Amino acid sequence: MTPAELVVITGWLGLDQRALAQIVGVSERSVRRWTQGTYPIPEGIREQIEELEAFTAGAVGELVDALCDARDLVVAIYRTSEEMWDARPEFEPYPAGWWRQVVARAVHEVPGVTIVFTNPNTH
Repeated sequence: MTPAELVVITGWLGLDQRALAQIVGVSERSVRRWTQGTYPIPEGIREQIEELEAFTAGAVGELVDALCDARDLVVAIYRTSEEMWDARPEFEPYPAGWWRQVVARAVHEVPGVTIVFTNPNTH
């Protein structure tokens, strides 16, 4: 995996360097060094990234299926990661940005979906 591939895949997953570091169990500094090309990306990290991609694709597929079966085509996003983890603890340590990316990919496949905030009165 090249540094550029890591940057693209991380963005596709809706993760920033801090979130990726937390998920794969390394320091943010290590991730920064990999994306800058200072250090090679370890093979084990590439494998973890592939697992993240598979987990994300599964979440997208589940959301698409749920939307296809829904009467109302509405999906909620979270303003913060903490809000998401309270509602969906199975998604921790993924950040709210990851869920927004899942939603974006799912609504691309299911036309007519309305995206709302989970708590529209909160700013």
